[in-house]
Amino acid sequence: MSGTGPVENGRSALADAKARLGPLGWGTAVVFVLTQCANLVNFVVKFYLGHKLTPLDFGALDPVVSLTLIASLPMTVVTIIASKSISRLLAEGQDAQRRTLTLHLLVLMLTGSLLAAAGVMIFREAVFARLALDPGRYLGSVLWLVILAYWNTGCIAIIRGLRHYRLMVLPQVAAPVAVLAATWLLVGVLGFELQGALLASAAGWTLVLAITLLPVLRDLCRPRAPYPDEFSLIMQSLVPAALHVTALTVLLNFDRLLVRNFLTADSGGFGAVVTLGAFPLLLIGPVLFVTLPLAAAEHASGDDRRRFYVPSLCLSLGVTAVLALFFLYAAGPVFRLWNPGFVPYAAYVPLYAVSLGLHGVIMFVCNAEFARSDFRFLWVVLPVTLCGCGALYLAKGCLDLYLVIGGLLVTRILMLAGLGIIGLRNRGSRPPRDPLQAEVQEKD
Repeated sequence: MSGTGPVENGRSALADAKARLGPLGWGTAVVFVLTQCANLVNFVVKFYLGHKLTPLDFGALDPVVSLTLIASLPMTVVTIIASKSISRLLAEGQDAQRRTLTLHLLVLMLTGSLLAAAGVMIFREAVFARLALDPGRYLGSVLWLVILAYWNTGCIAIIRGLRHYRLMVLPQVAAPVAVLAATWLLVGVLGFELQGALLASAAGWTLVLAITLLPVLRDLCRPRAPYPDEFSLIMQSLVPAALHVTALTVLLNFDRLLVRNFLTADSGGFGAVVTLGAFPLLLIGPVLFVTLPLAAAEHASGDDRRRFYVPSLCLSLGVTAVLALFFLYAAGPVFRLWNPGFVPYAAYVPLYAVSLGLHGVIMFVCNAEFARSDFRFLWVVLPVTLCGCGALYLAKGCLDLYLVIGGLLVTRILMLAGLGIIGLRNRGSRPPRDPLQAEVQEKD
């Protein structure tokens, strides 16, 4: 009896905390702990590589990741809709339909990843010229990472839609630890340098994704059923999702590819700036992760979104302001400890942190509105992204890091201002209802 008392008390305290925090607070707390563990390990990996690699090789890491994200955009578009649909089917108790949707997602992962790899293979000369890398040496590892990007995106979407946040232990904790071990072996022991860093990332994620898929595949062995009503909703959201995801992905990764292509000598220092300056977005990430399925469920049930909308926005802006002030004084000492060659780039970190923090706020607003099937935000996001990125590309002949970072910061400020204007103008009006929701209400 004495042995079970503390266990029962712990479970009771955990249940009470879960009830007090609510779905957003509990989901955010779980994902926050897991993602910060991952961020810590990822930072250790980047810190280690900053010591071991030349600045030019270190500067290639983030652009390669950006390439994989852009190459996997079609899967990202599908999964952001599928995550919403899985969450809705789960809330309605349609488990057989949910399993069929999950199976179709797995088929799309396989097909899309092979097509994306083929596309990179066909256009390898142009792609690797932009990355300032030798395709003969790095093609295999980059293709492996592109394929993994599809599978990682799909698996995260399945977990996200199920709101099974404990499963995030594998991709968020086990994967970085596996990558860290592989990096130490391939780069530190065997001396494979950039090739070793890319292969370590691919090998670590392959191992973890294989383990993550096991419970998903076991679940698919249970009864399945078609989902015609949900499929019609998915098709209606496909174009808005494609525009939404493409714009925000390009905006997030544009600077890394631009610097690598036109300011190659600065790409190593800029890689260090990205590593530190991305912390506001990394800390806001748990809120973004749980917003989409939660907002979809609350919109379907008619609940008021403001109970999680306003606190999340305030938290995101507060985190951005605190970290920007911190990096104003701490970036220099951190870079001096990390790699003295990065010290001249410390002044860029606070500005970049503000820019990435605002990007996180933009993603939060857009995800919440998308989950409610309110696509009016696209009238701001698309033209502002096109104008901001297009202007920087046209100015490629006179680029410097301040222009790149400052230009995208102004772009994000204008985007947030436009989203705010739309929000105030439409205050009190209800977004269009999902057709399926309207049909159910009419039958009732």
